[in-house]
Amino acid sequence: MNEIVGSVSTPDLLVGALLVLAILLKAGFERIGAPSLIAFLFLGIAVGHLEGELGLVSEPGVAVLEFLASLGLIVLLFRVGLDSNLHGLVSKLGAAFPIWIGNVVLSGAPGFLVAQWLGYGLIPCLFVGTALTATSLAVSVNVWLEAGVLKSPTGELLTDVAGLDDLSGIVLMGLLLAVIPALRSGDGTPLVPVLVAAGAAFLLKFVLFVAFCLVVARYAERPLTAWLGAAGSPDTSLLITGLGIIVAALAAGVGLSLAIGALLAGLLFSRDPAAVRSESGFMPIYEFFAPFFFIGIGMSVDL
Repeated sequence: MNEIVGSVSTPDLLVGALLVLAILLKAGFERIGAPSLIAFLFLGIAVGHLEGELGLVSEPGVAVLEFLASLGLIVLLFRVGLDSNLHGLVSKLGAAFPIWIGNVVLSGAPGFLVAQWLGYGLIPCLFVGTALTATSLAVSVNVWLEAGVLKSPTGELLTDVAGLDDLSGIVLMGLLLAVIPALRSGDGTPLVPVLVAAGAAFLLKFVLFVAFCLVVARYAERPLTAWLGAAGSPDTSLLITGLGIIVAALAAGVGLSLAIGALLAGLLFSRDPAAVRSESGFMPIYEFFAPFFFIGIGMSVDL
């Protein structure tokens, strides 16, 4: 009996069961016109309950699901970038800026004030306000992606706003972490030079990373896809996906985020016709990994 119970919690069986359930739930939710991510979130909440309250999910199983959730985030945002119109996104930036500023101010300021009203100190209040300024680019665009309207003018505007929200969340958190030592010391250290130095470092890092992505897109992705196409290889979509994962992982490694890195990679690769043509081959990869991102979010919910 113990052997049977132990085998149920193995990662391979868990992943297979969740994949089957995700496919069935997605089909059911699509029939009633509801976004599939809701089904995946509920599935993740159930797994989290089984793991936390009942102990029926092993630690290796949780680790595997967290890994798959990271890959799910990458392939989801990579597909959004690959399927986007870069010129359309750029043209909507002017309209996106005031919306983005409103999002940051109208979410961060009330969060800070409510935390202050509840009696927290300055530093916890700053963390609360900063955390509430960020959105989830993947969650925001997934519903629009499934509805087929992400390429519409409003969909492009949404992508710009969500992307700016993600970037500003990273920048604000970085600036906050930079000034925390000065705030804790209380010795009157000027904060402006610290903020300017941290902001300039992030800007330089972001510019260098975009330049790196351009180099990868031009001197690695395009020659490799052309070579595979000439050789008649069907693995172009796998190559594109692998390069996207590398770019996203490097983005997280230099202090950006998986989401921003994956989106940037997709946007840059979208300029290559061969990469766009490989999108149909990319879809099975997307359908496999994307649900695990939302399952991972659900698992983090503490009922």
